[in-house]
Amino acid sequence: MKFKFIKNLYLSLSVFVGIPCLFLFITILFTICMIFSNAEECYLLEKGLVYLAIGLFSSIFLYMVLRFYSIFQYVIIEQSGISICFFNKTIQKFRWDNIASIQNSNNDRNPAYKIVHKNGKVMYLDKRKAIKKAIETYYSREIL
Repeated sequence: MKFKFIKNLYLSLSVFVGIPCLFLFITILFTICMIFSNAEECYLLEKGLVYLAIGLFSSIFLYMVLRFYSIFQYVIIEQSGISICFFNKTIQKFRWDNIASIQNSNNDRNPAYKIVHKNGKVMYLDKRKAIKKAIETYYSREIL
């Protein structure tokens, strides 16, 4: 059986959902301020809202450019081990017998599983129930 997951799902969701939600919240605040303001102040608030929108959406674009490589990675957990792939190319592969430990940890402020290879290399996977179940299917030791 082969399990396939998007590698950095939580990190991408926090950017692609979090930033638009922040923009929506600020837009609502600006709208409330415009209701109780005069015409000159409304013009300044609208101008500020446009600059804010440009800034927020350019930050999403910048994130996509800088983190393109990590956004489109996926993980395959199978009987032979854990592989990280970018499109159809395998980037990193840990065989089950070469894994020293799997620990609960954090990666970029998101909960993650830290997979430590015997040679010291480290791989982080999002801490999700489906990933935990897939790991427990093949990994005989306890997740620390």
